[in-house]
Amino acid sequence: MPPKFSLQNILEYHHHRVEMLEMEVARLLIAKQQVLDSLAMLFAEQNRLMDELVTYQTGVLDLQAISLSRAYLKQVQVYIAKLQDELKLLEDQIENTRMEVVKAKQDEAVYEKLREREWAAYEEKVSQMEKRIQDDIYTSKAHAQSRADHSHEGDL
Repeated sequence: MPPKFSLQNILEYHHHRVEMLEMEVARLLIAKQQVLDSLAMLFAEQNRLMDELVTYQTGVLDLQAISLSRAYLKQVQVYIAKLQDELKLLEDQIENTRMEVVKAKQDEAVYEKLREREWAAYEEKVSQMEKRIQDDIYTSKAHAQSRADHSHEGDL
């Protein structure tokens, strides 16, 4: 029975870590997409408010409507700025987490290589044992044959 890899628990830990980091990257990418979707809606709303302000400022002026539209536009712009900051933060987190994934995969690869080397060493050991056993069998057969030949000579 082949031996269990001596560092199997560590290999499994690194594999689990890679999976967790990949899930974290996926979660961050989803969050980024949600922020981008929100930004797209806010930019559309900002454009609509700008057009609305142009409309309010032509013809008869409705100062109250202009004032309310400007106040709302200002809120939309503040929210856009906050989402842009959040987007930058998410992009930084995504990049950092991707770098962690690369490092974790490299660590996992090291332990995979160690496992392969340990398995190759085990196979080499088994092969050497089989060769020794075969040599012993051949030597025993040759020795038995030699005795049998000598005993037949003594009968003559």
